[in-house]
Amino acid sequence: MEGDYIQADQSALTGESSPVSKKTDFQIEKC
Repeated sequence: MEGDYIQADQSALTGESSPVSKKTDFQIEKC
């Protein structure tokens, strides 16, 4: 799952995928 978090973080940084950014937001909320 750690790898997933890193991948989502990278995707959010690049802002390439919108759904990925949403996923990152959800992960941050979980934290």
